[in-house]
Amino acid sequence: MALKGRLIISLMFALAALVFLAYGPALAYTPGDGIATTPHDFRGYTGVTSDDSTPSTISSTADDAQICVYCHVPHNSKKDGGSVPIRPIWNHNVDTSTSWIADTNYWAKTFNETTLTAPSGVSILCLSCHDGVIAVDAYGSNAGSTFIPSANSTYLGTDMRDDHPISVTYPAGDLATSRFVVAPTGVKVDFGGVKRVECASCHDPHNANVATAGLGIGKFLRVKKENSDICLACHIK
Repeated sequence: MALKGRLIISLMFALAALVFLAYGPALAYTPGDGIATTPHDFRGYTGVTSDDSTPSTISSTADDAQICVYCHVPHNSKKDGGSVPIRPIWNHNVDTSTSWIADTNYWAKTFNETTLTAPSGVSILCLSCHDGVIAVDAYGSNAGSTFIPSANSTYLGTDMRDDHPISVTYPAGDLATSRFVVAPTGVKVDFGGVKRVECASCHDPHNANVATAGLGIGKFLRVKKENSDICLACHIK
């Protein structure tokens, strides 16, 4: 191989390594074994800081050697812009002013929605990192400085037209019996007694109720992708 070709390949590997270091956990993890060392364990992320503005490290003596604090706090949780606390005891900054773009005509036709709004509920909490508007380490009193890079596969942006619809009512009645599984298994559509499709319908952010074997491991998927099982959990095709 020519020297120029070898240099290009070496540079590509180096850039890939930099992207991983900028947004990637320090340790491997086991699907279904809890949140520790998963991509949602921010202790090992380069650039992520704790609310005392010091780099976050995995240390048994450091005040910021916590896993849950980046999203949850036992007292004085974030409010929804008014006085209502964001559940579940939410500690990460949430951007309620972002204008997400959605293909509302497609969503309405597919899910038989009569009223469509921007992403809401639990999906807002997911997007507080994954739309790239708010820093990963923007929690508590910390403003944060580390964002998901736009080139990363976990970056969704604010244009939702190229993503599966979220924050929509899970179809019921005739539509459900003809095109959607009435009582899907493996995925989550029941949110506080209301059947909806949210980010957490397919993904378990805590790595607990996830597929432990098969394609999709590492994506927090509740059901594996082989044979399109994750799709057929809801869709009748």
